[in-house]
Amino acid sequence: MKKFTIILWLMLVTTTLLWYLSKTTLDDIMLSPIKSIAQITALLGAIGYFAAYIFSSRLPFLEQDLPLDKSYKIHRLLGTLAGSGIILHVSSLIANLLPAKAALTLYLLPSADFAYTVGVLAFYLIILTLLTTLYLKLPYHIWKVVHQITSYSIIFATLHLFFITSDISRYFPLRVWMLGIAFLAVCAWFYKEFLYKANASSHEYAVTKVDTLQEITVITLSAIRRPLALKPGQFAFFKFFNAKSKPSREAHPFTVVASNPSEITIAVKTLGDYTKSIDSLQVGDPVRVAGPHGSFGNEILESDRPGVWIAGGIGITPFFNLISYLNQSGLKKNVSLFYTTTEQDLLFHPRLQEIASQLGYSYHYTCSNKDGRLTPEQTLHDLSESPKSYNFFLCGPGGLLVSTFTALERAGVPSSHIFTEDFDFKALYI
Repeated sequence: MKKFTIILWLMLVTTTLLWYLSKTTLDDIMLSPIKSIAQITALLGAIGYFAAYIFSSRLPFLEQDLPLDKSYKIHRLLGTLAGSGIILHVSSLIANLLPAKAALTLYLLPSADFAYTVGVLAFYLIILTLLTTLYLKLPYHIWKVVHQITSYSIIFATLHLFFITSDISRYFPLRVWMLGIAFLAVCAWFYKEFLYKANASSHEYAVTKVDTLQEITVITLSAIRRPLALKPGQFAFFKFFNAKSKPSREAHPFTVVASNPSEITIAVKTLGDYTKSIDSLQVGDPVRVAGPHGSFGNEILESDRPGVWIAGGIGITPFFNLISYLNQSGLKKNVSLFYTTTEQDLLFHPRLQEIASQLGYSYHYTCSNKDGRLTPEQTLHDLSESPKSYNFFLCGPGGLLVSTFTALERAGVPSSHIFTEDFDFKALYI
C-alpha cells in the first residue's frame, strides 16, 4: 500500500510542477485565480481518475503488492476525490465566464466542438458514477450495468485531453505526461473489461456436491478445463449457470475453503437474493471461475512473528483453509485464533477445535447469542504476550475490522503489523 501511495503522490506532484512550468510567469496564475483553479483541478482530477483505473486493473504484477480488496478501496477513494476535482473544474470554468449566459451552454451541453462535447460526456458519466456508488443504493445487477457503462468515461476523458486547446496542447512535456498516463489508464481499462474477462471464462468447473448447514451452503466443484492454481487463503470469482434457468450474469467472490488439483470447495453464507439462489444449484451445473486473487494467505505464511487470527462469521473461510494447510504440510506456526459467530457454528468450529488441539494452537470461539459479543479488548486480554509482539490478521464484517483495527492501534500495535481481508467490496465485478 505504501508503495502505491508514494507513486500516487509523485504523480500528483509531477503534474503540479509541469503545470507550473507551463506558465510564462507567476502572474499567469495569480491574475486569473479562478481560471487557474479550473486548470489545476482538471489535471489533478484526471490523474486521480486515471490512477484509479490503473491500480484496480487486476494486472497480476500489480496484485502482488496491492491485493484486490485493497485496490478496490483505493479505486473508490481515488474515484471519489477525482470526481470531486472534476466537478470543481467545471464549476470554476463556469464561474470564470459568469455572468455570460454562454457559460452554462458551453460547459454543460454537447455542441459542435468535439473536444468540449467529449468532455461534457465524460463529466456526466463521472457524475453518474459518483451518484450510484455513494448515494443511490441500486440492486447489484443494475448497479453493475451502470458501472460498466460509466467506465467508458475513461475514453471520453482521454479524447478531451487530446483535443482540447489548453496548457496540455501548448506545453509539450505536460502533454506527453498527461497523455502517457491516460494511455496507461485506457490500457488498464481495456485489459480489465475485455482481456481479463476472456481469460477468466476459461476456468471451467462443474458442481459435484451441494450441502446446506444452517445458513451456509457448501459447494464442491470439479475441474473441467484449466483448473485454478490456488494458494492457501485465496479467493476467486464464481459465475454459476443453473441448468434449469438462464445463465447467471453475476460473478461473486468466495474464498476457497478446501482444494486439490482437480477439485475446490467453497462455503456461501445466505445474505442476499443472489446467495439465496445458491440453494437451487444442482449436481452437473457448469461454473466459470476467475482468479485466483488475494495475498492474505501469503502474508500469514511468510510472517515470522506470532500470529493472532481474528475471524467474524463467514470470514473464517480463509483461516479454515490456512489451518488445514498447516495441518497437512507440517509447517510450524505460533497461532492464536479468535472466531466469533452470531449463531452456534456446527460446520467449521468442530474441525477448527480438533486441528488447533493437534497443532497446539490457542483457539477461542465465541457465539454472541450465547456468550456475548467478542470485543477487541477481550481479544487483547487473552493474549499471553504484549500485543506489540504479534502480527494480527483480520477477516470478517466491516464493523469487526474497524473496531478491532482501532483498538489494536490504541494498544500500540503498528498498522504495519495489522493485515485485513475485507469481504465488503462491491465493484470487483466481472
